[in-house]
Amino acid sequence: MADDSLILKAEKISKTFLNPEGAVLNLLQEVSLEVRKGELVTLLGASSSGKSTLLRILAGVENPDSGSVRFTQLRDKGVSLALIPTGASSLPWLNVRDNVRLGINEGTGNGEAAIKKAISLTGLDGYESHIPANKSTGFRFRISLARALASDPKVILIDDALRDLNQERKIAYYGLLRGILRREGPGILYVTNDVTEAMLLSDRILLLGSKPGRIVKEFSLAKTGLPEAADLRKEDNNRIKQEIEAFFYAEVR
Repeated sequence: MADDSLILKAEKISKTFLNPEGAVLNLLQEVSLEVRKGELVTLLGASSSGKSTLLRILAGVENPDSGSVRFTQLRDKGVSLALIPTGASSLPWLNVRDNVRLGINEGTGNGEAAIKKAISLTGLDGYESHIPANKSTGFRFRISLARALASDPKVILIDDALRDLNQERKIAYYGLLRGILRREGPGILYVTNDVTEAMLLSDRILLLGSKPGRIVKEFSLAKTGLPEAADLRKEDNNRIKQEIEAFFYAEVR
C-alpha cells in the first residue's frame, strides 16, 4: 500500500571527494532517509560529517556518486521544494515583500495572495517595506522562510540557519517552525550539530556519524506541542539525549 504521507525518499546516497593531496575522501556512505508531511526531521551530525553536502544533493544542487532521491508529491510544474542555506539569505537592496516575491512559482496565478500569506505566517506583517540590510540574523531567517513558504513547498530543507542566534531567540524560532508545520503541513528536514536544538525541534532525529557520513541511528521524540524545556526532561527524551551525547563524545576522542 502506498504511503500517502511520504514526501521525500533518499536511498543509499554516497559521495566522495578528492582531498588536496589527491586521496579519495569518502564523505557520505549509503545514506537513506525519508521525510513525511507535517513532520520535522533533524539530521544531527558533527562538523564535516557531510550534512550540508547531503542537503545540496537532496535539493538537486549537487549530484551523488550513487544512490537516488525521489519526491512522491509532484506538481504540474514539478517538485515543490525550498532550500534555506546556512546564514539565511536575502537580497539587501530589496524590501521584505520583494524578497518574498522571489519564491513565487510563475504561472500559478496566486502570487500576491501567496506573498501575503507567507508574510503573515512568519510574523513579518508591518515590515513589508523594510530593507533587510543591517537587520538581525533572525529577521533575515524570517524573510528566507517566508520566501520558501511563498512557493507552497511540500518539503523545506534548512541548513543550520539559526546557528548564530542565542538559545532564547532560537527557542522562539523553533516555535515558529513548529507552528508552520501544524498549520501548513509541509515536511521539514533541518540540519544541525546542536544536540539540544535537535531535541527541542524534532519529531525524529537522524544521527549522522562521520568519516564516512552515514546514519547510525534514528530516534523518535515525545513532544508536548511547541518546543519547551519540559520535553527534554521526559524520561525517554532524556535517555535519547544522553545516548546522542555519548556517541559524539566517543567520536571525537
